[in-house]
Amino acid sequence: MQKWLKSGLTGVFGLFLSVSVTQNASAVCEKVRVSYTTNWIPVAYDSSNGEPSGIAIQLHREIFKRLNIPVEFVSGLPWRRQMQMLDQGDIDAIAAIHHNPERAERLALTDAFTESIVHVYRNKETSLRYSKLEDLKKYTGVLIKDASYGKEFDNYRRENLAILEFTELSRIMELLLKRRADYMILPTNISDFMIQNYGGEGEVIKSGPPVLVQPIHMGFSRKSSCRFMVEAVNEQITSMKRDGLINRLELTKYTN
Repeated sequence: MQKWLKSGLTGVFGLFLSVSVTQNASAVCEKVRVSYTTNWIPVAYDSSNGEPSGIAIQLHREIFKRLNIPVEFVSGLPWRRQMQMLDQGDIDAIAAIHHNPERAERLALTDAFTESIVHVYRNKETSLRYSKLEDLKKYTGVLIKDASYGKEFDNYRRENLAILEFTELSRIMELLLKRRADYMILPTNISDFMIQNYGGEGEVIKSGPPVLVQPIHMGFSRKSSCRFMVEAVNEQITSMKRDGLINRLELTKYTN
């Protein structure tokens, strides 16, 4: 009897604490303004009619609907401007971001809700054959501007690799097709979209094993009153993984 009573009280207290945390966070966060990168297909991007789209967008809409907090998605900001506004608390959160030590210090990151599998893609005519980072040293690569692929890659790249950076996906593909760059390093879902839509089929091919598998998080500004929502958001991510919602989103092709 005592054991049952103790277990029951513990469960009730845990439920009360969870509800209390969510209510307290909601009390200081009346609306969440969330920025996103407009070309991170299928994670977060603008659709052909200019609407916020992607796994992260759909997920966050559902999370804040469940938490009864209005959400506004902010589009059109360059990456560095997003980071500056997050630092200043001018926006509350970013919809999707890879982890690295600097970002973990600057932002309050949620649990990961999906992941990127990052590969090397090369022009089929180049002599490059990738199996390790050292294989890239003699070649010119191209990345999305300000991309970060973890501490090990970022440090190696800074010291050893010749990398060009561009914001426009079409420009990156153009450089590969015209042999002005030998390879690109991008998440598979973005690369597949680029190859299918910008003339890369049969010309640009995947090379070697993944560079890394990188978790994707939501990040809250440490100066936003909504930063206290992290625990409540994590609870929703756990629930959505358990009931299969995130898996269903990942199986959807956001390429409209």
